[in-house]
Amino acid sequence: MIAQITSAQNPRYKQVLKLQSSRGRRQQDRLVIFGQREVFRALASSWQVTELWLCKPWLADTALTQILDMTSGQSIAIFEVPPELFERLEFGERREGLVAVANRPTVALDRFAPSSTELAKRDRQPLLLVVESIEKPGNLGAVLRSADGAGVHGVIHANPLTDFFHPNTIRASLGTVTQLPLAEAATDEVIEWLKAHDYEIFLASLAGSVNYATVDFTRRCALVFGTEATGLSDAWYQSPHRAIRLPMLGIADSLNISVAAAIMMYEARRQRTPSE
Repeated sequence: MIAQITSAQNPRYKQVLKLQSSRGRRQQDRLVIFGQREVFRALASSWQVTELWLCKPWLADTALTQILDMTSGQSIAIFEVPPELFERLEFGERREGLVAVANRPTVALDRFAPSSTELAKRDRQPLLLVVESIEKPGNLGAVLRSADGAGVHGVIHANPLTDFFHPNTIRASLGTVTQLPLAEAATDEVIEWLKAHDYEIFLASLAGSVNYATVDFTRRCALVFGTEATGLSDAWYQSPHRAIRLPMLGIADSLNISVAAAIMMYEARRQRTPSE
């Protein structure tokens, strides 16, 4: 059943508006998802979607039918609001008429479990992506999109400066963030976790002496990337590791983190599935 909300003073409406800020998400321990593709992927994932907000004039009939089918038998509250209220709910300039609210998934490192999907089961050893101190949500989302495409078994964010559940992160990932095992922790904790679980650590580094294409990525390993501006913190170099590099043949000395990570993740995937 769809409930009608027409007042901007409605308490539930006001609570959803607060989820657009990081403070509001922390206080409510919830997150907000914008866009039809992103919402449908969240509904099809293990994320606990609790509310859907609709604007029927902006929503195709086929999308509404799909929503009702996917939520049938679930305890998800559905609200319809007029365009003037929905404009305040949406993030960015896309007008797709659909917003979801979900409980915040856990990202505690001690709860982190690499993926057990069919693709992951085919690999003899897990492959993880670790990023450190990404600040721009769009960059983090682009990295997650590539990680999903390359079949990485999980993503860990060390010393995070933005979070997996920022609206721009979710949107830039095209909703693939809903499919990946995720964890956040301090860099020292991440290093200790990787060592305790016998991961070989490969650091993407300008100082790396080994070309990434010559490395064996079929073993249990973690690919670790820092930011373009500062690279990786010293703690990584003080732990057992191999520093690897991308060849840079022009005047630029580095690539955007989402591009560099995609290249290396797909090389790892090529090695793990040579027949494909």
